[in-house]
Amino acid sequence: MNHAVMIMGFGDDRIAQRTIDILDNKHIDFFIHWDKKFQLPHFKSKYSRIFYCRNRIDVKWGQYTEIQAEKELLHTVEENNNDYDYVHLISSSDIPLFTSNYFINYFTKDAYIGYKHPNLPRVEKRLSFYYPISRVDVRNKLWLIKIIKITNYIFGINRLKNKKVKMGPQWFTIKGKYVSQVLSFDDSIFKNSFLGDEEFIQMALPQFDPEVEVTDINAEALRYIKWVGKGKPHPKTFSVKDVKELKKLINTKYAFARKVSDPLVIDRVFD
Repeated sequence: MNHAVMIMGFGDDRIAQRTIDILDNKHIDFFIHWDKKFQLPHFKSKYSRIFYCRNRIDVKWGQYTEIQAEKELLHTVEENNNDYDYVHLISSSDIPLFTSNYFINYFTKDAYIGYKHPNLPRVEKRLSFYYPISRVDVRNKLWLIKIIKITNYIFGINRLKNKKVKMGPQWFTIKGKYVSQVLSFDDSIFKNSFLGDEEFIQMALPQFDPEVEVTDINAEALRYIKWVGKGKPHPKTFSVKDVKELKKLINTKYAFARKVSDPLVIDRVFD
């Protein structure tokens, strides 16, 4: 089987290079979108081919630019015309938990996507409200989001109409034949949205939604993620203290772990 691993990256490129080193194989190609704010790295491999997105996006957290970067990767895969059996989206801080040969032969389903059915007004407001923040980094300006929400409430804005919101992790694995469906999906509702990246793939490929709640939606996407903080809103950054835990997961049921910032972690997991 042939695989396309799409890396959506920024900043430090060391984890992404280690990921390429581990999965380096003639049946696995890598596609790179590197945030326009950062210098484009030059990745190396022995066997894998590496492709770079021509159009780099200035990605801003929680905004439509994340979806744009994702679509640039998918466009680049499609333009390559290699008929990939599977396409995977990861970030530059994700590490593999499969060896390359295990990776090539593991996948059998049409899609590995996590779906959640929140039915919560606060989640629907991510898409139904209008957020004029396309040029603003709001990561540390959540007070601005509150003001925008209040304004939308006052004017009774509802862009969602009768569309049903599906959500889950941004990261996914799908058969290559579904790339065209994702790219042809009308994503206009995601423009001027907030945190729409957690709804995009789920709404673009609704046919794979099991319509039942699962215990771990990240595991459904074959991602190993732990959540920390009050209310557990943030993914844990695995450190060298977690190497033993991660080692036990190699070639089991998780394709990738999220997230890692220290290259020693992946080195010791695969030593």
